[in-house]
Amino acid sequence: MIADYLDTDPDNNPNRISTEQFFRVLGKDGLFVLQQMGLNLGDIPASYLCIAMRNVGEHWIEENQDHNIIVDEKQPLKNFKSV
Repeated sequence: MIADYLDTDPDNNPNRISTEQFFRVLGKDGLFVLQQMGLNLGDIPASYLCIAMRNVGEHWIEENQDHNIIVDEKQPLKNFKSV
């Protein structure tokens, strides 16, 4: 269902993430939510949402990588006393 929505995208930008990468970024929960939106809201709104989400998918991946780097660089607090 979601792959069909993505096939309706008229933009053939080669720099965006692939459908497989998009599915991995969404995970099982994200795919479930999009399927439910398609069932409850209809195909047209759900297809617009899927296409828009894939278009910003590269930003999600970069943001997640940046977050992981920041978390890895944090040092534990030393000499910390709670009051």
